[in-house]
Amino acid sequence: MLCDSHLHIAECENFVPAHFCCSCAHSKEEFFIQEEIASKSSGKVLCAFGLHPQKPLLENVDFLESLLIKKRIVAVGETGFDFFTPELKSCAAQQKKAFEVCLELATEHKVPLVIHDRKALDLAFYYSSALKKCASVVFHSFAFTARDAVSILNQNKRIFFFWKAFAQRKQKINWLCKRTSARKNSFRNRRSVSDFKRRRKNFPASNQAGLRKDLRIPQHEYGRT
Repeated sequence: MLCDSHLHIAECENFVPAHFCCSCAHSKEEFFIQEEIASKSSGKVLCAFGLHPQKPLLENVDFLESLLIKKRIVAVGETGFDFFTPELKSCAAQQKKAFEVCLELATEHKVPLVIHDRKALDLAFYYSSALKKCASVVFHSFAFTARDAVSILNQNKRIFFFWKAFAQRKQKINWLCKRTSARKNSFRNRRSVSDFKRRRKNFPASNQAGLRKDLRIPQHEYGRT
């Protein structure tokens, strides 16, 4: 079955989904538009709502909780961390508070959590214990390497990924599937948060232009196209 990890259907004009998708909204106005479109989609559009790290509106917490109680959403998100620019990084405290609220509500109501993460992979490891309590976790537009994904999977098997430029990253995804299906050694770099921070300097995230040659995965491990 085909599905999309997430989209923002309220921003799409005359959109008719061809397969199942999860649409995320981050304001009341956006959610109401999203919900109306979803009601006419024959069940193909599933609704989610979250406190986005680029605009962590904590005043929407009560609205988010009411949607969960009334079962008007099937997931919480997007939420997470975005330190891509100095301006975004300056809002780290608000992002942290918004993420923790979303994480708590998703856990309490047993729904998936959709995570947005840029330049903050160390926090995925920091919250790994709490994320285990979620029904499932989706990292959308995952901006890191396949090795990083495997390290996260070693912490929590109920985590899923969707890479940016999916078609261009066929090698990376094939390698990840092979690696996760054969866990004889449970992958060597099951690293702690402190160790990850140390390694992060040597392995910077770099995937802004599709699949690049510096995937930091040995060529012989994922084959050639």
